[in-house]
Amino acid sequence: QEIIVGTYPFLIDSPELAFPECQRETDTVLMRVEVDGSPSVIMIYRLVLEDDGWFIDGASIAGTREDVDI
Repeated sequence: QEIIVGTYPFLIDSPELAFPECQRETDTVLMRVEVDGSPSVIMIYRLVLEDDGWFIDGASIAGTREDVDI
């Protein structure tokens, strides 16, 4: 929770999310997530399949909607 509060505080208030892009290669997925806000933030999540469930392996901020070519 400290990582989210310190690095991704815009996720704390349960903003609206959009999932416009998802790329899967076997047991790994890269997912683009748009976090509604002012400005809207674009994040990239890496998920891995383990024991029949998907888990977040990493997340990073790609920029704002204005920064990222949509």
